[in-house]
Amino acid sequence: MSANVVPRGVEKLPSPEQTSNDEKQSQMELSLKRSITLVIWYKPACDPIRLNHEISTFPLFQLSHFPSVVSDLELTPASYVDTYNHATGNWEQHMITTVRAIETDQRLLYKLRKSLLSGLLDEECRGLAEELALQSKKKPPVSPTIVTQNGTKRPATEHTEGPPTKRPYPPEGYPHPMYIPPMGYMYPQVPLGHPMSAPLVASPSHANSPEGEASSPTPHPYSGPPPTPMSGQPPNSPGQYPVVSPSSATRTGSGPFPQHPHPPLKRWPNDYTVSEIAAGFRQMDALIAQTPNATQRISFERVFGCRYVKSTVCRHRGVYRKADTAVRSMFENMGTDERAVWGEFVRRVEGRPSGKQGQGEEHALHGDLIEGSSQPGQVQQEQCGEANTVPLMDSLVPSPHMTVSSPPPSMPHINGHVPVYDPSLADKDAGLSGT
Repeated sequence: MSANVVPRGVEKLPSPEQTSNDEKQSQMELSLKRSITLVIWYKPACDPIRLNHEISTFPLFQLSHFPSVVSDLELTPASYVDTYNHATGNWEQHMITTVRAIETDQRLLYKLRKSLLSGLLDEECRGLAEELALQSKKKPPVSPTIVTQNGTKRPATEHTEGPPTKRPYPPEGYPHPMYIPPMGYMYPQVPLGHPMSAPLVASPSHANSPEGEASSPTPHPYSGPPPTPMSGQPPNSPGQYPVVSPSSATRTGSGPFPQHPHPPLKRWPNDYTVSEIAAGFRQMDALIAQTPNATQRISFERVFGCRYVKSTVCRHRGVYRKADTAVRSMFENMGTDERAVWGEFVRRVEGRPSGKQGQGEEHALHGDLIEGSSQPGQVQQEQCGEANTVPLMDSLVPSPHMTVSSPPPSMPHINGHVPVYDPSLADKDAGLSGT
């Protein structure tokens, strides 16, 4: 009983009969792969002879290996036959001892020749057109395959020839490319004056930041008119709006202006006058109208040359649009006067007292403008897609993270701000010390 038990995992050996059948089937499959068909036209106006033979020397073939066929066709070692070359589509003259390469199940076409110079015409061979139609063109050589990471194979030519079939697309929301003329940030030309005796206010690390929206103006260690705005000219509109030319001393070479290594000296909107900001707004509108893909961010950074913060730009643009026409015109007509800076304009619109010492002179110069024409209270913000309830003037005061040095007695605070150096104060102090 135990001798007949087959251990687990050991396969049962095939029977001799099954082995014999498998060998026969393998031999027949091999014989089929080596078989070809001989199609021979031996005389005019007759159907050809079609013979199927197994070639023992596959894939090489020689007609002389079939003595029975050679003798029946009355061929000699010096005889020539027309052989069809399916790779070129032409008839070639071979001898019966010529060796040629063949393929599986190929149809070899032959026409007998009386001599080297005399043979059968195509019109004399019946069924030649049908046989030629069955001839396949030579297949291109198989290119080596490359195994990819996922285990699939692909031809090597796919990797080396031609561009990829798919191209990457930018993610959704990615801005489309648009043409903007080359520009560079330049530093405004500021005349040097007398240095201040008081320490300077520390500059904020990030001007026009989203947290503080805008920081207090940085005083300069010199006196003179405030720097001019860095505004750009929109394309195809030369001379349409006033544009202040940059300092020629900052240019290096005749090529395009290089990008500045640090942020511009002027901060928006603190260090700009109303006329400069108004001209910049008009240039932004013109740039958006002329360039289809231009956005408010692109136009703002193109015109003012500083980083765009949506809430800050929308809030101050709303103040400008909704301000009284007379107040707006008065400040624009003052040009680059330091009393026409944006902070003074916002105070006037909100009905607050001026932060400049020359307030009385300003009223004397513009006596025709009554105080009641300004809009009291806080101006409503322009709707730009986001709500912001922070008061406008809160964005114009210094950040709580800034360290401000105490000014000397001759430089008092005015509404929480350190004023720009005024020569009149120095004259006043000199008169007091003389007495």
